[in-house]
Amino acid sequence: MSLQESPVLLRRNATCLIDVAAYSRVGLDAAAFDVAPGRRGPFGLRGVEGVGGKLVLTSTALWFHPHRLNFTRAEFGIPLDEITEVRDVSRGLRRQIEVVMRNGARPRFVVWGIPALIAAIDRARGTSATSLR
Repeated sequence: MSLQESPVLLRRNATCLIDVAAYSRVGLDAAAFDVAPGRRGPFGLRGVEGVGGKLVLTSTALWFHPHRLNFTRAEFGIPLDEITEVRDVSRGLRRQIEVVMRNGARPRFVVWGIPALIAAIDRARGTSATSLR
């Protein structure tokens, strides 16, 4: 699966939230995306790194491409048929979506323009069922 195989439907600046310890231990699996809100530290989420980059929607996958300046270079694509739900999990001024996958992973992205993004993902998936908070 590669980004060049299908046309780009939408691009957004985004930050992917990744559990640094799980990522360094096993790479990108469900544990790397376990960023439960209860894991608070003195300056934000303890053990969680925000990886800045671009969220790119194609007709086959939702891609995340990190900026070159990140310490964690987590580039990945989520096949659209692996997505079961996309939810708006925003709180206060922090705009976030959670992508629920069949394998149990729940990647979170800080991104603006959530209603349009969720609608575009649903159109690409061929569904209309979303969960807005």
